[in-house]
Order: sequence, then C-alpha cells, then structure tokens
Amino acid sequence: MKPRFNRYLQAPVFEDDEEKSRTARVLNALQLALITVTILAAFASVFVFPEKLLSLVVVAGLAAVLAISRVLMYRGHMRSASIIILTGLWLVVTGLVTVAGGMNSIDAVYYLTLTIIGGLLLGSRASIVMAVISSLVGLAMALSEVWGHPLPKLFPVPPLSGWINFSFSLFIIVITSNIALTNLHNALTLARRRMEERHKAKQETERLLTRVQEQARQVQQVMDTVPEGVLLLDVEGRVLSANRLGQGDLRTLAGIDVGEVLTHLADRPLTTLLLTSLPRGLWHELELGARSFQVLARPIHSGEKAEGWVLVIRDVTQQKLIEQRSQQQERLAAVGQLAAGIAHDFNNIMATVVLYAQMSMRAEGVPTKVQERLITIYQQALHATQLIQQILDFSRRAILERRPFDLLPLLKEEVKLLERILPENITVMLNYAADPADAYVFNGSPTAIQQVLMNLAVNARDAMPDGGALHFELARLHITDAEADLIHGINTGEWLRLTVSDTGTGIPTDVLPHIFDPFYTTKEPGAGTGLGLAQVYGIVGMHNGQIRVETEVGAGTTFIIHLPAIATTPVVEADAEIGEPVTGQGQTILVVEDSPITRQALADSLMALDYQVQVAENGQQALAILEEHAQEIALVLSDVVMPGMGGIDLLEALKQRGINTRAVLLTGHPLREDWTHLEVEWLLKPPSLEALARVIARVLAKS
Repeated sequence: MKPRFNRYLQAPVFEDDEEKSRTARVLNALQLALITVTILAAFASVFVFPEKLLSLVVVAGLAAVLAISRVLMYRGHMRSASIIILTGLWLVVTGLVTVAGGMNSIDAVYYLTLTIIGGLLLGSRASIVMAVISSLVGLAMALSEVWGHPLPKLFPVPPLSGWINFSFSLFIIVITSNIALTNLHNALTLARRRMEERHKAKQETERLLTRVQEQARQVQQVMDTVPEGVLLLDVEGRVLSANRLGQGDLRTLAGIDVGEVLTHLADRPLTTLLLTSLPRGLWHELELGARSFQVLARPIHSGEKAEGWVLVIRDVTQQKLIEQRSQQQERLAAVGQLAAGIAHDFNNIMATVVLYAQMSMRAEGVPTKVQERLITIYQQALHATQLIQQILDFSRRAILERRPFDLLPLLKEEVKLLERILPENITVMLNYAADPADAYVFNGSPTAIQQVLMNLAVNARDAMPDGGALHFELARLHITDAEADLIHGINTGEWLRLTVSDTGTGIPTDVLPHIFDPFYTTKEPGAGTGLGLAQVYGIVGMHNGQIRVETEVGAGTTFIIHLPAIATTPVVEADAEIGEPVTGQGQTILVVEDSPITRQALADSLMALDYQVQVAENGQQALAILEEHAQEIALVLSDVVMPGMGGIDLLEALKQRGINTRAVLLTGHPLREDWTHLEVEWLLKPPSLEALARVIARVLAKS
C-alpha cells in the first residue's frame, strides 16, 4: 500500500524527453503544494470564514482543477495541465481579490505568485502574459474605485483573516521560491552536464580528428610506397590528391599540380581515358617522347552514379625496353640455334677440305700451278672456317679457353694496333681510372675479347667515312640493386664496363632492332658478311656479360658492354707448347669418327704427322678396341656426337673400366654447358693440320 501511495506522489518520468520530465517535476511539486493549501483552506472555511458555503465552493473548484491537471500530467500533456492549473488559480485569486475589496486587499499578492508559477511551468512568455492580465484586472479594479464604484466586500473580515492571508501568501511564496530555486539548480546542473558533455564531445571530436589525420598520413605513406602513380579526381576532373609518383606523373603528362583541373594526359583527352568497355577498367597506352606510360581509370560509385575517379599511372618505359631486349635475345637465340646446327654439318665437310688441302700442299713433286690452286683452296677453306667460327660465337656455343686476365693491358695493345691500321682521319682515345688498386680482371678469353674490340672498331670505322673519333673507356664499378633493375641481364655486384663510342653517322631507328641479327648488313653486296656485331653479341653472352647500344643519327653510336669482374689476380701461364715436337714418334692414335670421309682425312693427317692410326666408326667399336689394346694406344681422338655411343659416353665407359687412355674430343657442334666440366682437350672442326699436331703433342707430353 505504501509504495503505491508514494508512486502517486512522484512525478512521471519521460526517458525520451528530459525537458518534459523537468516540467513534470515542477508541476508535481506545485500540485502537491496546492493540495496542501486546499486541505488547509477547507479547514479554514469550516472554522474561520463566515461564508462557509462560498469558501467550500472555492475549495471544491480548486480541488477539481488540481485533479484534472494531475490526470493530464500523468498522461504526458504537460502544457495542457499547466494551462488548466494556472487558469484555475488565476480565477481563484481574482475571485478572492474581488470579494476582499479589490487591489487593496492582501490577496492581491497572489498575482505575483501566479506570475512566478507561470514562468516555471510554461516559460518566460507565460509569465509575461500572466503579469499583463493580472495588471489589467488590477487596473480595472483601481479605476472602478477612482470613478466612485468601489468593489463591495461580500463578507466581513474575520479577526484572523489577515494572519491567514499572510500565512497562505508566505507559504505559497516559500513553495514557489523553493520550486524556482530547485528548478534553477536543476537548470544549472543540466547546463553543467551539457557543458561537460560538450567538452567530452569536443575532446572526442579532437581525438577522432587526430586519429583521422593519423590514418590519412598513414594512407598517404602507403600510397607513396606504391610503385605506380595514383590520382583521385572529382566528377569535374579536379585532382583532389595524389601520391608522390602521381604528382610527378601529373607534372610530366599534364603540366599541372594537385588542386587543378585535369583535362588531358600527354596527347590523350581525359574523357577518352575515363571511357572504358571493361568492368575492371582498361589500360590505355600513352607515349610522351621516348617514354611510355599506361593509365587505368576506375570510377568511385555511390549508388549508380560516379562521384569521382581514381587514375593509376605506370611508367613502363624501362619495362618496354626490357621486353624489346628479351624479344631480341629470343630471336637471336633461335637464329643461333639454327646456325649452330648448320655449322656442325659444314664443319665436317670443311675438316676434310682443310686437312687434304694442307697435306697436298706439303706433298713433294706438286706442280707449281697445282700448288697455287691448293693454296687458294686452303685460303678459302680458312675463310669459310672463320665464318663458321663467327656463327658459333654468335650462337654462344663456341669453345672458349677462359682464364683470369686483366683487360686493361689487352685494351692498350689493341688501341696501339688500331692507331696504326685505322685511317689517319680517325683519332683513337682510351680513358680509364689510374688507380692501381682498381684492377680490371675478369674470367675470359683474351682472343675472343680481342675479336670483340676489332669488330667494334671496324664497325666504327665504316660509320666514319669522313673521319672522327673512336673512344674507348674502361671502368670498374659496383652495381646496386636499383641500378641492376635498370639494366637487363645485370645482377648486383662488381662489373667491368667497356664503352666503345664513335662520332659517326649513327644508326637509323628502323635498323637498330636488327644490328645483332646474323647476316644483316646495310653495306654494299660483298662489303660485309653481317656477322661482325652478331659475333660480338655472342662472345659477350658467352662471358656472362651484357651489351647494349645508344645511338643518335648524325651524332654517333656508343656500345656499352658489362662483364662480370673478379678479384683474382690474373694468372700468367707459361707457354706449354714451346719445345714440344709438332710431329709424332710413332705413337698409336685411335680415331673415332662416324663420317667415313672425315675419319679417313683425320687418319691420313695423323699418319702424315708420323703417328700410327687405328679407326672406329662409333664409341662401341672404340670401346671394344681399347678393352683389348689399351696398352698399345697412346691417345683417343674422338668425335663427340655419333650414333649409338658418342665421345662423352665413351670417356665415361673408359673411366668406369679403369682405362686411363689420354683423349682429345673433336666436335663440329656447339659446346654444351654440361660438357665444360670434363677435364679434356677440345678441338673445333675443322682443325688445321698445325692445330691438330699441336694439341695432340701437348696432350701426349703430359705426364
């Protein structure tokens, strides 16, 4: 029972409306105060006031007003409840003032109380309205007395009426003042709470702003690390933001900065770049001078309408150069493979021609005319052999005897030679670092590198018919990761850079992609074979190097060669052939060759060099002979590629059987990488009679 009663005494709470709850608290306090006053007035009407019926009517009316107001309050109609209670109170006060003799009555003080209550319940506007109405009513009462129509007193004033009115007035003033102070306190508390909330909201806003700024900074840092230019555009094409690469691309391709309107990139209007037929965008190709770019446009959607664009820009200049070089290398590799296959068959034929021509030239009683013809045959065979060697060099399959050596002395000797043989109107220069600690040592073939220098010099001479300057420059450098990415085929580490420059006519754009192609030449028919630069390309490749060309028509051409440097001190090898006999001493040599003509030519040549000869058609026959006569045979001269069992397999079979006969391998095929580990002497077909004698004598002389 008691909790329910207490509930009736409490103001309703509206959780979704703080202002409504505050008004309810003020109205509840006022209602409770007036209920108390009404109860006291009821007792006073019975025991004090003479007009008991009138007093009870007033009390009953006041009670009805309070009841209606309280019902409306609990239903949430705060404004209606406040208007009703103010109207009822105003009527009661006006009635009391009227029957008590007008504005001179002490009851007039209640108007002041109503003004305060109106302000508390309905705000300052209601307080002003209540004051104006009360003032007008009081003015009317005062004018009525002035004009001789005083308000009649309907009942005599009891002895205690003054004290009762004073007490009631004081009581109401105290209550309203308390309500006002409470309301003020609540207002101040609410204001303080709202200020604290605003302060916290400001702090949270600042924290969020700081976080957003930090995230924006991190996003910008991430964007700056992207290896592509990124631009953000609005619907009008204005550049809102860009990463570091994007800013550079923007200036290069459009000549504008962030914040300006983008209308074009290079020679392409922006509208054409934004149009795409693919859901994920289309990469557009742009050219600006010698540089190449790719651009991708992607819309930023909010619903179905684009609210901006993201442009991604790639600088693909270096990538295209690498692709072009890779395509060139693939093309050259295919041509080299074909050329190497042709060279094998050609070498077998030329081996017979060279050997028989030399043997015929050495024969006694050969007429002079025949001798001259044999010399011509031999010379042309040597020329053909040189062409085959160039083909093998181009295909990167030639046999190279590499050793550590210093490139600088070789380059100095080559420059001295060129100064003597080149026309006088061509100046030859050499530049290099003079630091003795900076050695130019690499693992290579001096003969092959000399051929590279000579071919490049001849090419430069032909490009300067009216004279000019031929400039050689040698440097040792350390290639970093960034530099390695810019030069295709180069890894990080120590490298030698050989630069050969001329001041000639330069290379036309349509010719440049083909300069390393074999048999490609712009010279007059018969003036060149088209193998010089192809041979240079192959030799550099066999040394695990890289060559590229820079040229400008009318200004000259520069060939840049990179060769892997080593720290090894160059080895000065003694000439092992000095004092060794050219001819044999009757030792038996086993010739293993599948071609009958070439086999017979080799046998005849060895017999002419005072060797005894046995022959075999393939590795199986040779193995059978060696298993039976190994002690009698001093050396095996074997072709590499033969049906059934080739020369490599023959050596492996001899090793497994413990037969340690010396061997020389002869091949017209390009040397394969998996052959290089074999500790054996090599001869390239066609061998000259001198080369054949020299190699065999050197091998036989080894202990």
